Amino acid sequence: ALAHIEGKGLKDAEKIRCILQRLNPLTAPVPKKAHREAVKTYGTGTIAKAKANLSKDGYSLTLEEGTLYYDWQVALKRQTASISRLARAPPSWYIEITTDPEKLGRDPKTGLPFVAAYNISPEKTLFIIFEHPYLFNLPMARQLEIPSRLIKYISENQPTSSR
Repeated sequence: ALAHIEGKGLKDAEKIRCILQRLNPLTAPVPKKAHREAVKTYGTGTIAKAKANLSKDGYSLTLEEGTLYYDWQVALKRQTASISRLARAPPSWYIEITTDPEKLGRDPKTGLPFVAAYNISPEKTLFIIFEHPYLFNLPMARQLEIPSRLIKYISENQPTSSR
């Protein structure tokens, strides 16, 4: 699955798939060599998990688990700044850096994990974006685009999310 959707109808799932297909790196699996290197370096599973909370100055990130490496911190600060400019961005959400294919979804052809995915709780109150470490090797524009577009879509389609 490209995105884990709980409590959503097929129509919404199809909309999400269309959006994700426009984001080439998102729908593409992580290259085999890059995934193998990430697993060798960080192991399989969660590397870091942080909560983003909206304040008057934008989002602040609070590390809840693992380690956020410096270049990841810089990229995540740019991502959260980009997301905070969205009109209906949620007041809080989580970002998890992981090599876990179960969280990222698997490409049916290769079995490799996707670059990014997300999950929405059934109550539509908990949003998690999952990112593979490979995302941080992509050009900065793509690093910003992927989570921003996901949050924008989630926000526009969730009646409980508002600023």
